[in-house]
Amino acid sequence: MWWETLNLAQKIFFCIATPASVLLIVQIVMMLIGFGSADTDVDTDVSADLDGTDVDGGEVLDADHGFGLFTLRGLIAFFTVGGWVGYTLADGTIWVAVLVALIAGTVALVLMGLLLKWLVSLQSNGNLKMSDAIGQTAEVYLTIPPKNQGKGKINLLLNERYVEYSAVQNGDVPIATGKKVKVLSTVADSFLVEEV
Repeated sequence: MWWETLNLAQKIFFCIATPASVLLIVQIVMMLIGFGSADTDVDTDVSADLDGTDVDGGEVLDADHGFGLFTLRGLIAFFTVGGWVGYTLADGTIWVAVLVALIAGTVALVLMGLLLKWLVSLQSNGNLKMSDAIGQTAEVYLTIPPKNQGKGKINLLLNERYVEYSAVQNGDVPIATGKKVKVLSTVADSFLVEEV
């Protein structure tokens, strides 16, 4: 009964808006329960000994999300908003309804892209990169023994976190607790340091 009262343009807009709205609702529910986010981080952990030179890496490679307009979420927002605006205005002049629906859908598409870009900017992986400590000053926590006689511990501020790491040195004299050292490089899971 109600369907028969609609003109052809309203029927077309309704058929576009309804499935898009269902998909949008499903997407929102999936995002709320954790299934809607795509995690593109790749965790790499490489450790090798090449001719006596230790190489260590443990970085997170992040995909650059940038500003993507034509994503699935953006297109669903376009068809949902554009479809309902077109359906509402289609009982008047058809070309006005189509034009306003396209404009409203495009605004929804752009707003969805901006929203997703903003949400991605809030993301933090929380991983520490040891290479960021090279050149920094640290404090000896546990005495660092002479070269090839073991490891000590240092405390330093790394990526806005106060952390403790193992440390070795190339000198012949132990570096006592409380002394300041400079981080020279990474050696496996430790830092090579020298007294300041």
